[in-house]
Parts: sequence; C-alpha cells; structure tokens
Amino acid sequence: MDSPSLPPSLLPALVPALPPALVKKIDAEEGSGAILVFLPGWEDITKVHETLQRLPQSRRWRLYPLHSQLPMDQQREIFSPPPPGLRKIVLATNIAESSITIDDVVYVLDGGKHKEKTYDAEKKVAPAGSSQGSAGISSPVESLNVI
Repeated sequence: MDSPSLPPSLLPALVPALPPALVKKIDAEEGSGAILVFLPGWEDITKVHETLQRLPQSRRWRLYPLHSQLPMDQQREIFSPPPPGLRKIVLATNIAESSITIDDVVYVLDGGKHKEKTYDAEKKVAPAGSSQGSAGISSPVESLNVI
C-alpha cells in the first residue's frame, strides 16, 4: 500500500507554516543548541522570520536570517554564540549548506525544496557557493528532512 502524499499545490502554503511549528517543537522538547532551517529563498526566509518573531517563545530566541542580500556584518552575526539563555535560530537557503560552517548548530530542518542554479557549459560558469563545503555544521546534529 502506498503512503499518502501531499498534493504539490499545498507545498507553497506549507513552506512558511511548517518550520515555525518544528522550531517550536524542538525548542520545547529537545536540548539546547542552535537550529539551522534551510528554506528555498529570500521570500520564504522573510515569511518564516516574521512568523517566528510573532510567537511568544521568540523572547527566548535569537533569530538570524541569512542571505546574500543582507549586509556582510549582519551575515557574520550568525557565527557568534547567542547571549546566555537564548537559542540561536538561523534561517538560510541551501547555498549556506555548502559554503559556511556554524559551530553551534545541533538541529537542522531541511524542507528539501530549494532553488537550484546549474553549471552553464557554454558560458563555463557556475553559481557562487556551488563548490563543495562543510554542510553548514561542525558537530553531530539531529537532522529533520521534511519531504
């Protein structure tokens, strides 16, 4: 018997709704450590960031959107530990997965949906961040792949 699957038309509505629910669950039920949430693009990062900011639990969190559109000094903030008693939550695209390492990430949420640019053989170029990296973390993590 095949397991039920969601219609693809529901995915756009779930992208901004599911990560906040999972972040809340991790925060309530799991140990300390930063949470890294991979999202498809800037619009999704913004929506999830705004949703998380409106939650009562957000006073216990330090939220860090991460995207190339942000100033470099703001991007660098993700590498600093959060103040005592706060949990760091980084919202990023999958490009961060292969291009940065965040030492204190313990939980990774990956919806599996991403925007992908490919190598253009005619122009002989690849998108920035396409090189092999360190998978965004440097310590053992619990990964939840939501696909």
